[in-house]
Amino acid sequence: MSAIYYQLELYDANAHLFRVNCHLEIKQAQKITFSLPDWIPGSYMIREFSKNIVRLEASQDNKSIEIEQLAKSQWQIEAKAGKLTISMDYYAFDYSVRSCFFDQNHAYFNGTSLFFRIQGFDSNKHFLQILYPQKENYAQQWLVATAMQKQKVDSAGFGHYQADNYEDLIDHPVEIGKQTRIDFSAKGIPHQLYLQGKHDNVDQQRLAKDLQTLCEYELDLFGKPYPLDRYVFLVWIMEEGYGGLEHRYSTSLMISRKDLPTKAMDKASDDYIQFLALCAHEYFHCWNVKRLKPRAFIPLDLNREAYTRLLWWFEGVTSYYDEWLLLRCGLIDLKAWLGLIQKTWDRVLPYQGRNKQSLAQSSFNAWHKFYKQDENAQNAIVSYYTKGSMVAMALDLSLRQRSNNRLSLDDLLLYLWQHNGITQQGIDEYEIESVLKKVFQLDYTDFFNAFIYGTEEPD
Repeated sequence: MSAIYYQLELYDANAHLFRVNCHLEIKQAQKITFSLPDWIPGSYMIREFSKNIVRLEASQDNKSIEIEQLAKSQWQIEAKAGKLTISMDYYAFDYSVRSCFFDQNHAYFNGTSLFFRIQGFDSNKHFLQILYPQKENYAQQWLVATAMQKQKVDSAGFGHYQADNYEDLIDHPVEIGKQTRIDFSAKGIPHQLYLQGKHDNVDQQRLAKDLQTLCEYELDLFGKPYPLDRYVFLVWIMEEGYGGLEHRYSTSLMISRKDLPTKAMDKASDDYIQFLALCAHEYFHCWNVKRLKPRAFIPLDLNREAYTRLLWWFEGVTSYYDEWLLLRCGLIDLKAWLGLIQKTWDRVLPYQGRNKQSLAQSSFNAWHKFYKQDENAQNAIVSYYTKGSMVAMALDLSLRQRSNNRLSLDDLLLYLWQHNGITQQGIDEYEIESVLKKVFQLDYTDFFNAFIYGTEEPD
């Protein structure tokens, strides 16, 4: 089986251009169809990454060959036997964790923006070489940070990486720049935190200790076998910013400088608690959405929408746990936790959209409503993150109440993980209420009709 080889060059920082060369060996003359994803897993909006392609060419035997465009993100080549090279220049100037960015301060990219899916080669091995920008003085102290499996790299991380298949290749964001690396271990699993951006006086010891506490608690919650053998937090520090995107072995985070702990900090500030909750949220996704996922996401088609009514579970339940776990593992006290719950409810209750759209509808229509909000959004839609978190809390309390504290949301979560996550079979659209009834002998029909499929609110 032929492998796919990519070379990534930091081509022009001033023009914000990456140069990507894709090489594959063609056994016999055939049509080669290739495409670029239109969306990135974890962010449910068609983003049309192909719009940032500046140059696209193909060649064999050092001769240019024609590329026929079939759709906005799909192309085809009449190739003969031999080595085929597809070359692209890509404009990278997106201040987010969803695409690419490149200037003289650092470079960041997701594979969904830069790496073509070669039809029929998805399951082949994929290799990536990240080239060092030899002539550029700005890159002299740059490090490569990623959870992708190393093949042969230098001390700064430039060199060769490998992926089991195309899906693995595009699930490892890469940060390149002058970074601070913080190492810690959780249950014997190596973890790394990379800080990119201005971060003077950061308490690195506290960061490592608190993240170790948090990660070990989540690993203990789900139990063995652990789905991880490594994990990387990529943190892009800005003057103002907030967001994160989950991956199987890493996460990309964008935060404000004030979110980090300083050496003078005694009690955790509200901003630092927000950062810890963000870390807890994205790490929780290692289980809940990256491995335990909607069956509608198996397999993923990244060139069209993948509709599901379950985002309230995968994001809302995760949003409930990200703060709840901070209390459970001792990183915040009860008063701080109740304050976080109040803030969540305050982001839902004042707005009329909660009476117009159900959580199931919010999930299903994320593609063109939640991720494309306008001035009327607060009157028309509800967030499956915030109201989902409220309903998750209500479900947890209800399970405890109806079982005299013998059951909690933990039990439902762990059942789904063990039977649908580890097995990688995914969750059907109405499977959660079915599990409650068949496995736990609890009828939650009225609860789901009211709070998931209807617009009622928990007491």
